Amino acid sequence: MRPVDFLYRKKRKDLPYNESLQIYCAVPFSHGCWLGKLPAERISLKTWLTRAWFKIITRGNLSIYYTTNSDGAITHTSYVVGKCFKFPFLNENDYEIGPCFTHPQYRGQGIYPMVLDYITQTKNGNHFYMLVHPTNTPSIRGIEKAGFNKIGKVKKTKIGHCYMPLFSSSHWRYYNHALVPDNPPYIPASSQEINAPYFFSNENGYVFLCRWIEGWDFPQKMNWWYCIKDTPWQVEKASKKARYEVRKALKNFYIRLINPKDYTKALYEVQRAASLAYPAKYRPHETFEQFCQKIQFWQFPHVCVYGAFSIKENNLVGYAVLNDYQHYVNFTALKVTPAYEKQGINAALVHGVLEALNPRMFSPFFISDGSRAINHQTHFQDYLEKYFGFRKAYCKLRIKYRPGLDKIIKIIYPFRRFLFGWLDGIGKIHQLNAILKMEEICRADANIEVPQ
Repeated sequence: MRPVDFLYRKKRKDLPYNESLQIYCAVPFSHGCWLGKLPAERISLKTWLTRAWFKIITRGNLSIYYTTNSDGAITHTSYVVGKCFKFPFLNENDYEIGPCFTHPQYRGQGIYPMVLDYITQTKNGNHFYMLVHPTNTPSIRGIEKAGFNKIGKVKKTKIGHCYMPLFSSSHWRYYNHALVPDNPPYIPASSQEINAPYFFSNENGYVFLCRWIEGWDFPQKMNWWYCIKDTPWQVEKASKKARYEVRKALKNFYIRLINPKDYTKALYEVQRAASLAYPAKYRPHETFEQFCQKIQFWQFPHVCVYGAFSIKENNLVGYAVLNDYQHYVNFTALKVTPAYEKQGINAALVHGVLEALNPRMFSPFFISDGSRAINHQTHFQDYLEKYFGFRKAYCKLRIKYRPGLDKIIKIIYPFRRFLFGWLDGIGKIHQLNAILKMEEICRADANIEVPQ
């Protein structure tokens, strides 16, 4: 993952500046600075090339502010760069300040914030921006002391080394190269955010598309749905087969709410064993360290973890992770050791979770196993419907592609049958097939009118 920097901004203010420090301004490759170097300065070839490059891409809109000591030696330099392709967030008459450098002998004397304050008060600009690495604490202190405020994050692109602002919102989350709403499914997605600049820039990975739904729990049958249960679970009223499966399972396993930090190793072993049963083309690969980082966010009561224990061996052999959103609960994960599947461990886990949530079923509340599975084949939702009274809540799938990707999808869409076939075993083709399948669903339901 490419590094992420903090983005700071300050608006120009016409205020008197501190004159205790003499600050100079030079324009490289112009009067007084024809060779691209400051007076009495020795510069490396790399520095000279950097200044020449900035001079070219900004079409001459480059200044260097600097300070000197009593001997005329330069103690600090700050570049001020105008609008160019490297900083797409700059508007006309905006400036980016940096890179900045203070000689080690003169650090800690307040020179850095004083120069920044001088630039923002004397330079004719609307807004001033600065980029800083999150671990550069001294620079952050100087920037904030000069009156800059953090407004977001940027990521350096592989091509062109441009600094792209990252979209940040509590209503969207990154999932498998897509942005999906982090709100309950019955709350409409914000169209204003979908059309926001840099919506597809995300620090967690490259985003191909965003997807959302309209017309939650629509009465007409559609090609997209959520698998939900909104009625109390009563095992005695279930089908004969369901009663048999649950009773058999409860003879072999018991279910209880657990603290995941107390069972980290056992949980990882279950997840690892379950992953090995997946087809190789979408088998997840997660190290123990990555798993430990993930479960740090499994904190009660927002995330509930139920463990399935073998009665005979008294060890953890399965678990279910549920996100609790007050008005509904979502199955985030259900993993079991494959060797125990024939003993009914899945039935035991689902029954245990439904029994625990039954008291909440008499208010406006539902349990969700998520939306229709696209990226891999699974019959678990069919299993929930057949044995535990889950149902499909139909809705209309909507997609917005990253700029440029929509044209590619339009070209290759007619060849999706070929791609769905024997080429699906290739990892990248498998991901592309998932996108094409969602596009097919969108087109199939395009003429159905639903409330937004």
